[in-house]
Amino acid sequence: MQDALHQTAGPATGRRGVRQGLIAAAVALALAVAAYWLEPILFPQPDFVAAPDPGCSLHHGPCTATLAAGRIEVRFEPRPIPLAQAFRVRVATEGLAPRKIEIDFTGVEMNMGSNLVTLAPVADDSYAAEAVLPVCSSGPMKWRATVILHTGRGRILIPYVFDTGEEALSERSRNTLHASHKESRCTSST
Repeated sequence: MQDALHQTAGPATGRRGVRQGLIAAAVALALAVAAYWLEPILFPQPDFVAAPDPGCSLHHGPCTATLAAGRIEVRFEPRPIPLAQAFRVRVATEGLAPRKIEIDFTGVEMNMGSNLVTLAPVADDSYAAEAVLPVCSSGPMKWRATVILHTGRGRILIPYVFDTGEEALSERSRNTLHASHKESRCTSST
């Protein structure tokens, strides 16, 4: 009789063990997937800020930054950099293999908001996009174009500072600027 009790309990206990094993495996899989997707949030990679060539001007030609792992070149066309008109942004990299490249245009002395542009691959290690800088009716302006390279080891940020002014404006933009220069639509970032 005792043998009969063990025989009937065996398969039920085995099914319960299999069920518990499947539940444990499902929970482990769910945790692994969650950890994969949440890893950048829970354990963000540190940003590395690199300095561009200090003597370079994006108004006169491409600017470079040399890093331990490689090199980056940034070019805006046409020059001088226009306001309120599309211009071409090109970034070429050597030895960096970024997953994504963005440029964030922000006003240095005036709050113009964030103007984030994502560049698309156009050739091996070369990326491009169209960008438009908003016009500030207060006149010439200093901008920061922060190139953001998303790599497997974190983000690399390279800030380029440049001015836009009367020489960069089209005749129509210049007339609009002069007509409305008394009232600034921009806010100070300080």
